[in-house]
Formats: sequence, structure tokens, C-alpha cells
Amino acid sequence: MRINQLVVLIPLAVVAWSTGCRNETAVEPMNDADPAATTRAQAQPHASGELRWYRYVPHSLSDAGVYQWQYPIDQRGTTQEAMVATSAVCSPLGVHVPLAGEPGRRGVALLPANLAAFDNPNLTWVHKSPLPVLVSPQTDGERLAYIDGSLGDDGRRLRIVGADGKLAWDVSVATPASGAFVLTDERVLVQDQPGKFTLFDEGEQVWRTSVGNTERPPLIWRNQVWTATKEPPSLDCVALDDGSRVMTASLVAAPTTAPVAGGDRVIIGTENGVSAYTQHGAASVWHNSGYSVETDLAVSRQWIAFVTADEKLTVLRGEDGKVVCHEIPAATSCAPLIFDNAILFMTDESLMTLPVSSLLADAEQAEPARCADISWLGPPVADMIVFQQHIYVPLEGSGLVRFGDLEE
Repeated sequence: MRINQLVVLIPLAVVAWSTGCRNETAVEPMNDADPAATTRAQAQPHASGELRWYRYVPHSLSDAGVYQWQYPIDQRGTTQEAMVATSAVCSPLGVHVPLAGEPGRRGVALLPANLAAFDNPNLTWVHKSPLPVLVSPQTDGERLAYIDGSLGDDGRRLRIVGADGKLAWDVSVATPASGAFVLTDERVLVQDQPGKFTLFDEGEQVWRTSVGNTERPPLIWRNQVWTATKEPPSLDCVALDDGSRVMTASLVAAPTTAPVAGGDRVIIGTENGVSAYTQHGAASVWHNSGYSVETDLAVSRQWIAFVTADEKLTVLRGEDGKVVCHEIPAATSCAPLIFDNAILFMTDESLMTLPVSSLLADAEQAEPARCADISWLGPPVADMIVFQQHIYVPLEGSGLVRFGDLEE
């Protein structure tokens, strides 16, 4: 797989440290490689994308690649309990894999950055947790933050883990709280109480504010915190410094995505379309309706891409929200990725690309191309990421699967 790529590391968030550690979470060096296990290396075309927390900005997307390996290596078949149920994240240390298996196989594992193409993936360390990890972790490149369990589970905790896999500090998350969180400026902002966000610095509370219940991570942008709540549907903004309310804007429908920044606007997907708002005053810029947004939004300088609840890849023009594409089948479990020359998305059986040139010409005649058959591996269960020109995607029954170049 060849990607002509400019790599730009943008640390969107930073986590602070503390020496306060709990003993309930173990750190163990691990090696899950089984010499008797056979790594499948069938030629499967594939391509890469951009990251959620560390953002890689690729110039172009190629159309060839192969299956290289999967983790855990012993996860075979869609009848097995899912070991990887959400997206991985990456840092200069490697790929951080959230684990949601049986007791003893839960937490976050670190795969080293220098894994060879067809090696069985050996772990650097795994940070174990009592509950499965069902929400994607976040990293600032040196530290990792994650929450185990989900809404309604007792004993959930937000954990901050160092580069050595050891716990730096942690805080409790209430059973009825969403646990939505984000890292920022050496601190962590988390909905640890129902309807309330708390900013922690090295495990100590800085401030707490009421913003309503939200299921998605807040957007930290220009020293402000943007959150989207369902009851009532609203886009709320508070000051990052002290949590004081800056503004509130009513949404046309309940939000289904986290707010994202696009140029000088805040963009959000809802049960009735996508809306764009100004940063100052949260005034509506445009709204496009008639569909429910199912995946997170992928935003570039020119396009906004997502998958709707009726399983259609939809592309809007960023300038005015005009729909340029809405008839291509796509999986609702995986958000698309935008490149300069193509949009990468998934169906339940394939990785697909849509040339950007077709959007600029005649979008109604746009023909996507299959770049990988994943029917033998399983459908996607969460979003893709890219790291060092490899694509990592969690697939049902196969765990985290890596695709790369046949010539490696």
C-alpha cells in the first residue's frame, strides 16, 4: 500500500500526571504470540486514513494492500466473544488496543510501533481493568486515558496510564453518568456525574459544571468546551478556564454525533440532518435536513462525510451544507475518512473508495471502487484509524485487523 503522505502530528489533548495509584488494576508484560498459530496473509487490497486524536493528514490514497495480522491472534470466527469492541488509538509508542473480552482479558494493550508486516503481534504491555473497555481510549502521545465499563455499570473509573503501562491516577465515574471525556492541556474533562462535566488536573477537581447529559466527547476548541445534549436538544458552550457558561444554541433535533470544528464553525450531526454554527454567538450558518446521521462526521476543508441511519454514505459541501452525494451503501458502524483524492468508507463486506474527482464533476454518476474484501474477516464494529501507513480496523470476530503493503 503506497500513500503519498504528509504527516502532521497535532496533539489535540494532553493528560497530566499524579503518583496516586490504585492497586485494583494490574500491569503485566504480555506476549500473546502463539508459534503454532498461522498468520493469514491473503492478498486483500486496502488503504489508509486519518486519526481521531493524533491526526495524520494524507495527501492521497492508494488502492492496493494486504491483510497482515490481527490481534488477538486467537480470535477466530464471529461466534466468539468480541475482544475489541471499539476503535484503537495510536501514538509514537505504538497502537493502543481496547480489550473487552472475558475477565482477565480487559483493559488496554500496547502493540509496539515497529511490528513487521506478517509477524504475530507481541505486546509491550497491557493495563488491565475489571470491566471491558467499550469506549475508545485517548492519548496525547505519552499518556493514555480510558474508562472501563459503560453507562449503568458499577465500579467504572477513568484511568490515566503512563508510557510504561503503569497507572498515574484515576477517578471514579458514577453509574448513571455517560463517562464522555476528552484530554486537554494536561487535564481531563469527563462527565463523571449525570449531566455534569468535571475538569481534573492530576486527579484533583478544578471545576464542575452542569451542561445536561451527553453521550459523545466534548469539543475543546479555542479555549472553549462545546457539548451537545439531547434533552432539550442543544449545543452548549462553556469556558475551559472556569466552566462558566458562554452560550447555548437550540438544535433542530437530538444530536447523534460529537461537535467538530470545521474552519471557523462548529458542525454537528443530528436525528434530522447536519447543522453548522458560528463560534461567536452560536448563530446558525446552515442546516441540511431529511436524514439521521449515524456515524461521526469526517470534516475536511471542502467536504463533510458521514453515514446515515439508512446506510448511505453522504457527502456535503462544507461551505453551505449542500448534499453532493447520498446514494452509496455504507456500513453505519464505521465513519468514513477523507483524503485529498478519495473518501474511504466501509460496507459490511468491503473497504471502498469514492474518488473526490467524481464529486467535483458529476456526483450523481460517482462510482465507488472496492479496495478490499473483508467478508472472510467480518463486518466492522467501530471506526478505522491509520498509523505509519497501516490501517487498523476492529472487525466482528477478528479483533483488531491491520492491512498494509504486500511489498513490506
